[in-house]
Amino acid sequence: MAIRSDGTVWAWGANNDGQLGINDTEADNKSTAVQVKGAEGEGVLSDITAISGGEDHSLALKSDGSVWAWGEDLHGQVGVNDNKGADKFYPVQVVGVDGVGSLTEVSSIAAGDDHSLALKIDGTVWAWGEDNDGQLGDNDGNGEDKLTPVQVKGSGGNGFLTDIVGIAAGEDHSLALKSDGTVWAWGENDDGQLGDNDDTKADKLTPVQVTGLAGAGNLTNVVAIAAGKDHSLVMKADGSVWAWGEDTDGQLGDNDSASSKPDKLTPVQVRDSSGSGFFDKATAISAGKDHSLALKSDGSAWAWGENLNGQIGNRDGTGSDQIVPVKVLELVVADTGDAADKSDVDVGNTPVTDTTAPNIFQGISTQGNGRYVRGTINLQAKATDDYGVSMVNYFLDVTSNLIGSSAINPYSVDWNTKSASNGRHNILTHAHDAARNNSNVSTYLNVDNYKPKTYGKRTMARRLSAKKAPRYLKLYRRYRAKQLKSKNRVLRRRYAKAKNKYLRAYRDAKKQMATARLKWKVRDPYTGNKSIVKLKIQKLVKSKVRSRRKARYLKQYRAWRAKYLKTKNRRLRARYKKQANKYLRAYRKT
Repeated sequence: MAIRSDGTVWAWGANNDGQLGINDTEADNKSTAVQVKGAEGEGVLSDITAISGGEDHSLALKSDGSVWAWGEDLHGQVGVNDNKGADKFYPVQVVGVDGVGSLTEVSSIAAGDDHSLALKIDGTVWAWGEDNDGQLGDNDGNGEDKLTPVQVKGSGGNGFLTDIVGIAAGEDHSLALKSDGTVWAWGENDDGQLGDNDDTKADKLTPVQVTGLAGAGNLTNVVAIAAGKDHSLVMKADGSVWAWGEDTDGQLGDNDSASSKPDKLTPVQVRDSSGSGFFDKATAISAGKDHSLALKSDGSAWAWGENLNGQIGNRDGTGSDQIVPVKVLELVVADTGDAADKSDVDVGNTPVTDTTAPNIFQGISTQGNGRYVRGTINLQAKATDDYGVSMVNYFLDVTSNLIGSSAINPYSVDWNTKSASNGRHNILTHAHDAARNNSNVSTYLNVDNYKPKTYGKRTMARRLSAKKAPRYLKLYRRYRAKQLKSKNRVLRRRYAKAKNKYLRAYRDAKKQMATARLKWKVRDPYTGNKSIVKLKIQKLVKSKVRSRRKARYLKQYRAWRAKYLKTKNRRLRARYKKQANKYLRAYRKT
């Protein structure tokens, strides 16, 4: 997720539980940024100052101190007191204690795997969601999910945790930073992520203070905290970085080269890139699932830990884990025109400067310049660059009207044409690389979301009686004779048309056919194109009189046949049989 300067929120990625907040009940994943909707799925979420993402749910903090959440709510992590646990596809406001009112006066938020944290301006911490490992810190030994916010208890369950200035949420554990620079933790402790030097690795239902190095004293002078899946990270005022918890992938950065790295139950200091000294001059930290990040005062980014998917950013094709911090490599730098201001980039150990713009060799113009479009269409382009295309943007008519962006080849976005007026529009495809070199391709499309107008003309259905069949046959024969007799070509065509008309009427009358002829004129308001649609409907209609008569004949036949079978008098049997056959013939004939 990302917050724009106007306070709106944008999201992309998995949407299986509605965690993108776009009110898409189909839960389709999005490869490009989409704007998070507002309450009830109307408008857009705005006035946001902070965001946080859990595994399948999202949190946002408004400038008025209210908290909004969306996505999976199976454990109550959205905080709306919904005991059904239904996914929320658009932002809903987090309720207050016991579901009364709303949570207010919040200054900071953090989303864990299936739980959520909020820090109020009075220094208290509130939590809701899954509590199976005590990650809510409310001293609930039953581990029941909390559908509404509960206040985090104090140490040993006495009072409440206060004087807090920062919070962080891991998968199933939570961290809090006090104004005195001490760190407190609670929740799951299977990998020592609470840092309390507990050999039993027991979960903690209330906050415990993180100890110092090797368990001596307590960790102090901390100014920033971060929580990974099962490890914790802090930055001290002197710029040093410390970590504890799981170290399987080197995420603690302590240069532990053992094949089976043990968990660290107390904080260890992160080493430098050589592995002999210590990392310093840190200004910010962040923790991923199994890797860690730090920003130095010179603006360089450093990472360590798991690198299976390239999350370290050191262009290591082997995907090897890093047990000490390595510098995140820059891709390219822009040419400012000042020879003294050109920065080198390490690409294969050869410093380079990128001045070449991306090449858009297949834009949306290949899909038909000037074609007519309606509804939602897919805009797609293909672009290349010597050092990689950073982003492809699509603009409608002017560069201030962004349709969408994509950073993944073939750089496609979906565009709902109903958001634009009907008529001709220019689509600008804009591609740029990391050095901000850019190129454009322009094309035009005709948006036509008009619905065709239909003018209907219908004639009443005509039911032809069998009694009229002889009349139609007589008229047919009359016009047929005239056609054969006449030598005038115009009259012959006229007589042939009349002849065929009465022949069809004769046949329909014999079949007791009901006929209706329908006619529509369809016109497209945008293009002015017209079309005529004609349709003839015929239905075979049964005579009610004949149906009743046939039923009467069948009834008489069965009555006489019953008499025939019952009597033993030969004369009467012959009479009854004659009568039964009479009504049977009448039944079959009708």
